[in-house]
Amino acid sequence: MVLVSHRHKFIFLKTRKTAGTSIEMYLEPACTDENLEISEKREMVKSPAGIVGARVINAKAGEWGPHMRAFRVKKELGEDLFDQYLKISSVRNPYDRCLSLFLWRKRSLKPNELSPDDFRFAFEFFLLNEQWHNDLQITHIKGSNILNDVIRYESLVSDLQRISALVGFKSDVGDLAITKSTNASRAGKPISDFFTKKAKDTVLKRMAWVFDEYNYSPNIEDARTG
Repeated sequence: MVLVSHRHKFIFLKTRKTAGTSIEMYLEPACTDENLEISEKREMVKSPAGIVGARVINAKAGEWGPHMRAFRVKKELGEDLFDQYLKISSVRNPYDRCLSLFLWRKRSLKPNELSPDDFRFAFEFFLLNEQWHNDLQITHIKGSNILNDVIRYESLVSDLQRISALVGFKSDVGDLAITKSTNASRAGKPISDFFTKKAKDTVLKRMAWVFDEYNYSPNIEDARTG
């Protein structure tokens, strides 16, 4: 989904498996005048205060919905407001992000029920053969990064506090909701334990923009869950 706050003059563009839903739920009150109950599922809400796109449900035709591409947000909002507002999103170590995406998509697949080799093969097959997004079109237009700032998954609370102060939004980060966590599936193992060389190389290539633009180490041993 996407958030637009006219009061605080920011746009939040939601990438995948980067704590985006938790961030949306935290920032949502900045985007509406209505005293809505904050819920993981949300139909689109549009008011003079801003826009809250549909979340965890399919948007209706013409509505603001999940993971909107930057060019469409710019088209729907208008170039003047799009250029004027602070554009933010969230990023995460690509190795950690892709493992989380796999574990979420394959929730019925339990790592502790497979041998390590079988799990690594299943993960490699997913990365090489199944459809998954690198989110480039959510954050870029015509090859150029349009973001002004990012919230890093690894420093989620401190970055949310910083962004909130920047846009003048006061709320308690202690109320941050945790959704779609896959940490329990990892049994405390290092991220590198789940990757074959082909899987690692695929993530390096497909998620190159995150490694390059946000200085994540290509060394998988440096990947840490936040």
